[in-house]
Amino acid sequence: MTTTLNDIDMDADLVQIIADCPQSYTWKGASYVCAADDLTKGRRGGEAGIFQEDTLNLHSRTALFTGARPKGGDQVTYGGAAYRIVSTKTGPDDLMITLTCEEITA
Repeated sequence: MTTTLNDIDMDADLVQIIADCPQSYTWKGASYVCAADDLTKGRRGGEAGIFQEDTLNLHSRTALFTGARPKGGDQVTYGGAAYRIVSTKTGPDDLMITLTCEEITA
């Protein structure tokens, strides 16, 4: 028997992945479970000098959002630190949303 992508329950798999590494972030006062990538800390060169570039990817099920979803420019809190969402993306099946965030520094 051949298994195809249609045979796989992707949403159930996402639930299990997130359950295995329970983390959460806060957006607009509500907490959302997620799986988070490691915080990438680095520097990048630019025409005006060197800039700090700290990024974090947060992966959540889109089913958690009943109305609006996070978007670029919104703020989230993860691990006690504030981050600004710089971009969001979803897969073609619209089951998962990935937030790419940068740490907000003073």
